[in-house]
Amino acid sequence: MPREFSRSQRIADQMHKELANVLQQEMKDPRLGFMTVNKVDLGTDISCAKVYVTFLGVSDPQAIKEAVTLLKRAAGFLRSRLSSRMRMRTVPQLYFRHDESLARADRIARLVQQAVVEDATVGAHAGEETS
Repeated sequence: MPREFSRSQRIADQMHKELANVLQQEMKDPRLGFMTVNKVDLGTDISCAKVYVTFLGVSDPQAIKEAVTLLKRAAGFLRSRLSSRMRMRTVPQLYFRHDESLARADRIARLVQQAVVEDATVGAHAGEETS
């Protein structure tokens, strides 16, 4: 029976859990604020990992850029912590990216809500004209 997940997917899932724990428990920099690890994508050769993070409550692009830069600088520390927590010969290089999917989803939801309100307003005005 074939496995449901590939090796790289299992490693990415484990890295996701371990990185979230390390960032929550061992990174004490207040510039990071409240941050979540949304996803870890591993390359097929498992030599590099893209880590997608979201900073909750932060909408300033400059603050987000600074926080991602801070994570990039801490990549060596984070790799060393991962190596002690995971059973791997080599831990992949970590590349941090800001995950904009939550902000995009929020923007789309606001646009849909705005369209519904405008449609209701136009419908109400059309009903007045025919009466």
